Amino acid sequence: MPSPRVALLPGSIRAASVHQQLAAALVPLLVARGVEAEVIDLSEYPMPLYHGDDEAELGQPATAVALRDRLADFDGLMFVSPEYNGGPSALLKNSIDWVTRVDRAVFKPLLIGLAAASPGQRGGRNGLSVMRSIVEHLRLELVDHDLSIAQAGDAFELVDGNPAFVRALDVEAAEMFVSTYAARLHERATVGSER
Repeated sequence: MPSPRVALLPGSIRAASVHQQLAAALVPLLVARGVEAEVIDLSEYPMPLYHGDDEAELGQPATAVALRDRLADFDGLMFVSPEYNGGPSALLKNSIDWVTRVDRAVFKPLLIGLAAASPGQRGGRNGLSVMRSIVEHLRLELVDHDLSIAQAGDAFELVDGNPAFVRALDVEAAEMFVSTYAARLHERATVGSER
């Protein structure tokens, strides 16, 4: 049986983004649990701000179609979501909006996980709450636990050129999150193969 595949989708494209670092730090933890993991860079899929009149006149952006097609190759998806004013980034929300305009069911087959990091004490918890509401509104399968990394400016260091968690507390939280997520992915793959 092939390994399940998960995409990690950071909602920030800044070069120094802690969400890019968080996604990259999660990859080896997933791989260690028999899950193929790949970070998707939203800078490769630029899209205009969603506007219904523009969609009616110009159609859907080719980048939204391309992102939908790419997501179809995965069994799971982790939204690695910044918190901007208590919610997800406009980039992440706009990407979700456009991709679901291309295909409302695009996320349906995917097991969803939520992760966030923040320079503050709450670790992006408000934004994760809003993301959870969006995922539940779309009626997607969502793992019970999410991952929140507080004081994220001090949370990562480069190890062999790749971001890794520094603090024991973050390592423990990430291991628990990834273990739960990977177990659900493997369980779904087993059930699917028995059908």
